[in-house]
Amino acid sequence: MAVDALKLVEQLTDAQIDDLLQLYRHTAWWGKHRQRADVEKMLAQTSQVIGLQEATTGRLVAFCRLLTDGVTEARCMTSWWPKTTKDRG
Repeated sequence: MAVDALKLVEQLTDAQIDDLLQLYRHTAWWGKHRQRADVEKMLAQTSQVIGLQEATTGRLVAFCRLLTDGVTEARCMTSWWPKTTKDRG
């Protein structure tokens, strides 16, 4: 997928939350039973959401969430991207 085919997003749409649930369920054993309500609560408590969406479809293809104290510390707590894009630079 070309970089110009992607768009940065900082807030997820309802459809992208569904995409995120699919990323969780298909990439990690602990994500298989993740419920939408829990993901929505997690997103509400996250300091910064960074996602990449396909520019033409809006489908979420990568996700990262950051937690910060707002002063000196920030940590990447979750990052996901499809297996088809791993190890491709």
